[in-house]
Amino acid sequence: MDKINGPYHKEALYVYVVIVLAHWAEHLAQTAQIYLLGWSIPESRGVAGLWYPWLVKSEALHYMYAFVMLVAFWILRKGFVGRSYTWWMVAFWIQFWHHIEHALLQAQAIFHHNLFGAPVPMSVAQLIIPRVELHLFYNTAVTIPMVIAMFYHMFPLPGEEAHQGCSCRVLNFIRTIITVAMMILLALCIAGWIWADTLPAEKMTGARWALGLCGAMAVGAADTSDIEVALALEPSPPVVGDSNVTLTITDAAGEPVSGAEVKIEGNMNHAGMKPSFADLGETQERRRSQTVKSAPQVPPPVFDALRVPLLGRFLKWRYSRTVLQVPVLLVSLVMIAHAFWGPQLAPKNLAALLTWVHFRGLVVLVLLLAGNLFCMACPFMLPRELARRWFTPRWEWPTALRNKWPAIVLFVMVLFIYELFDLWSDPWMTGIMIVGYFAAAIVVDSLFRRASFCKYVCPVGQFNFLGSTLSPLEVSVRDQAVCSSCTTKDCIRGTRAAAVETSASNQQLPVIQRGCELALFQPRKVGNLDCTFCLDCVYACPHDNIGIVSRLPAERLAVSGTRSGIGKIEKRFDFTVLAIVFTFGALLNAFAMISPVYALEQWIAEVTGLRVEWPILAGMFGVALVLEPALLLGVAAAISRLGSDEPLLSVVNRYARSLVPLGFGIWLAHYGFHFFTGFLTVIPVAQDAADRAFGMALLGEPLWQLGGIPEWIVYPMEIGFMSLGLLGSWLVAWSIADEDSPRRVWGSFMPWAVLHLLLYVSAMWIMTQPMDMRGTFLGG
Repeated sequence: MDKINGPYHKEALYVYVVIVLAHWAEHLAQTAQIYLLGWSIPESRGVAGLWYPWLVKSEALHYMYAFVMLVAFWILRKGFVGRSYTWWMVAFWIQFWHHIEHALLQAQAIFHHNLFGAPVPMSVAQLIIPRVELHLFYNTAVTIPMVIAMFYHMFPLPGEEAHQGCSCRVLNFIRTIITVAMMILLALCIAGWIWADTLPAEKMTGARWALGLCGAMAVGAADTSDIEVALALEPSPPVVGDSNVTLTITDAAGEPVSGAEVKIEGNMNHAGMKPSFADLGETQERRRSQTVKSAPQVPPPVFDALRVPLLGRFLKWRYSRTVLQVPVLLVSLVMIAHAFWGPQLAPKNLAALLTWVHFRGLVVLVLLLAGNLFCMACPFMLPRELARRWFTPRWEWPTALRNKWPAIVLFVMVLFIYELFDLWSDPWMTGIMIVGYFAAAIVVDSLFRRASFCKYVCPVGQFNFLGSTLSPLEVSVRDQAVCSSCTTKDCIRGTRAAAVETSASNQQLPVIQRGCELALFQPRKVGNLDCTFCLDCVYACPHDNIGIVSRLPAERLAVSGTRSGIGKIEKRFDFTVLAIVFTFGALLNAFAMISPVYALEQWIAEVTGLRVEWPILAGMFGVALVLEPALLLGVAAAISRLGSDEPLLSVVNRYARSLVPLGFGIWLAHYGFHFFTGFLTVIPVAQDAADRAFGMALLGEPLWQLGGIPEWIVYPMEIGFMSLGLLGSWLVAWSIADEDSPRRVWGSFMPWAVLHLLLYVSAMWIMTQPMDMRGTFLGG
């Protein structure tokens, strides 16, 4: 990857542009076949479809184009810096949605289950725009920011040019050629628009759609910013002035060594100095022969929630978390009361409905759209803070249990008990579980120091930690240099009274603002694992150097090496098992809610003669969470390590984290299905609860007819969530393979890509089956 984004970046972009043009040629040929030749839409199959019709009918051709373009956007992104990086990522995200649409079409072609009752596969946007024009629109929407990114990449600003590690820059007259070419294209589009008047009415609209979109692309490519149309055939001599280079030597920990600094100064102003075309060519060849891996990257613009007016001020207020926790705690208390004293019919009980429909759905959606905000507003921590006023923790968490094993056991137990006791249909048992959770949090954190419950015990917390690796926001330092010069390290140690007031006493002064209780040292923190978004580090930092910043989802999953408070996850078997349980547990939990599971349980009962459910359920859990992962991951690791004597477990540990994006996509599809199809059901249940509690309709008469979004609309969203997860798993696995085996990336990557695809297809099959509408009246 370093060579592709270094000396061979220009060649890689050439190949990519050829693929893009081939894709455009297919769609433009199809447009010409419909609007110029008068062919019917089924007959208009582009170029390749003329010889191989199955490529178009099976949706394979355009899905592969969409997938290859998406992967290329991702791989080539590291070669762009500054403005070009921003525009490149805009194109990437548009292409990502374009790929989701094609994945939706491909899934319908494979499973022969078309959306909206259509005779042919349908995408979501096809409800608004016809398919031929829609694909022209999508490709134009992707091409415009892509061309802008390439333009800025070829003609970078002086500050950006110094950080480019490739030789993609071209001579200034090429700028003119591109501009003139785009102007000619725009003129042809205008002429075509006028010519469209001669076409029949049924063809005029489509032709103008295509010409208008091409014209928009030409304008977007030509009018990027400050393009001067000048036909100078020789570039002006560059201004070469004083040059200064400072080298700072650091130790193994990354800290600057005092006094170890080398300065190199020189002047390049020579009379008559003027580069020729040959000189520039030699310079490019010289760049081609080097891979500038150490070139610092211009950080792309990031969003920081703590710098947003009002929101940032509120979040930096030390009581902001308490303000968020209080309403969630009050809702929890209402749920507990309704669980014990409300109606024991789950669809009419707030405890069952909010826990199993709304809470789970909101958690995964908030993780996807923002970050680990539930842990930030966790209601279990507020009583714990009150308890610590009377019970000071005296013990350290046992060394042998400083891992994820306790949480893994509890996570599996929750999944097992949920199915065994049908918690979704039992408000009273749901209330018992909520009370037990509060009690466990209070007892553990009253006995043991720091956030032992969150880090080592809480199964919901572990779910959120893994899910938040896919979140777009992360608590992170803004400037590493500020942290390097910091002497107090308050973000981890906490702020003591001496920091704000002087004292002559030799006694250790009390902590007035604690640091991170999960042992995450911010300058060495990587990603969201083990981070509860409590913001204690933000409150404690004396330099205001910590923010809630944007980042690329799943990006930190691919990072190897030591993580503060965690160590190396690629060497921790407990993290491997947690990722496996998280992913295969998502499949198991969804499978347990469809009709075939009842037939399977009945068959097992007949074969074994068992008349109780728990051993049958335990056997299914053993197969799904132990035997199946061991077999599938073992085979993938064995093929991946061919030619190496590396232990099998080491390979599994390294690649297991690539399962997390797909696992989260399955959880998101499953929980999102229940939430979206029943999110309004809480209104009549709350109205009924108020009526029963106060003897009057304080919230109005119950509107029992309220439900949610129809299933036929939610189904494409499920496919989109799972496709997003599959893509994320492939990207993480590719990054690991690229780092692990740079000479045989495909050989290391493909076994895991096939494993992810098998799990994805299994999840797709599950989601196409009739699913229990648990916790609501929907579906009868």
